[in-house]
Amino acid sequence: MAEMPMQPNRQPAPASPSATFSPESAVPHIPEDRAVPEALQTLKLCKADELDAAALQSLMLRISNIPRPPRSFIKMISGNALATATSDELAELVMGEPLIAAKVIARVNAPMYGLSKPVVNVGQAITFLGMNSVRTICVQYLLEESFKADIPQRQAIFDDIWTSSALASDLCFRLAQKLSLPNPGVISTLTVLSYVGHIAAAYLLPANEIEVSKAELVERVRVEQVSLGIAGGEISRLLMQAWALPNELVQAVSGIDRMLFSDANQEVDALQDQAALCYLCARLGERLVHGDVTVPLSIETLDAVGDDFFHLLPRLHSATFNKLAE
Repeated sequence: MAEMPMQPNRQPAPASPSATFSPESAVPHIPEDRAVPEALQTLKLCKADELDAAALQSLMLRISNIPRPPRSFIKMISGNALATATSDELAELVMGEPLIAAKVIARVNAPMYGLSKPVVNVGQAITFLGMNSVRTICVQYLLEESFKADIPQRQAIFDDIWTSSALASDLCFRLAQKLSLPNPGVISTLTVLSYVGHIAAAYLLPANEIEVSKAELVERVRVEQVSLGIAGGEISRLLMQAWALPNELVQAVSGIDRMLFSDANQEVDALQDQAALCYLCARLGERLVHGDVTVPLSIETLDAVGDDFFHLLPRLHSATFNKLAE
């Protein structure tokens, strides 16, 4: 008899990190002779459109078994909904999914928020937590419906990924505001969506390889490309296309993890800076959930934090990020 899927046992997310960096790192100095880490020297990006026909067909067959999220998820992140939806429109979408609405209200009433009186509806939840936090919670819960674990170990990985995405989203929202970037809520939601590929990879990997999902991105990409043909970032592209999400959104989300491979000669533009911020927060979120890093920290120390920040540092040298230490 097939094993029943494990149900999520989500714990309240840890307290939000302080989104500050050390003053001396406002415009970080990057040595010209930085040696490329050994792990990155041999790591090349395997793109979805470069897979041979048989490998792509096999992978797409497995991806097609991942259920499409509810229509309310598509509505919540498609078109102009991210940038222009009002609190009433968001509340209406959430209330269209009674189970999700109940989970949101239960989450808001958790002791960690310390509310003086209980929240009894989604509108109140938005008032107390703000649209960005409620939308992030909803996106995560709606995505959970597509990913059911077959074994406890995989469920534990999923729980870590969801908690990491919540931390990363909150950090991204705060930093986007600090940097005066347009639509901080949109950028923070893109950060959450960048985890779709990682949760999908953890879903697709064989049981004896899922522990790599706890590793840094460099090692995860290496193992996923060997095992699945492509890594999480590229899997997210195929999965979101299968879900018929808007192409602009697919490109924005799937491009975030490519910061692992980017170099300093890349053209500076607003979209690349947006991807860099999402990538920074996603990698920090992963480390925060495992207690591997504390915030605040200096931008210049990111090299020491992990190899997956190596190609990001030149991007953080752009004028867009000067306000990080203000």
